Amino acid sequence: MKTTLKSYTIPMDVFIDIMRILLTYKIRNQIEAINETQNSLILRIEIIQTDSTHQKVIENLEDVLSEYGYYINGKPNVQWNH
Repeated sequence: MKTTLKSYTIPMDVFIDIMRILLTYKIRNQIEAINETQNSLILRIEIIQTDSTHQKVIENLEDVLSEYGYYINGKPNVQWNH
């Protein structure tokens, strides 16, 4: 079972929505850092590469972040490290 770690910058405005998704599908995650000045945090997520549910969760998470970016800035707000 090969896993991948991805880190995402999560605005606090959508943090509860993101956590609801991760907890529903039992995706392992950890808060790496909190940025109080930008009202966001960095969340590390462990993904099982061969699990299609995990892949769909990542797509959903990235969609939420992208839509939030359009709502706030008029452009995508997805930041992650592969």
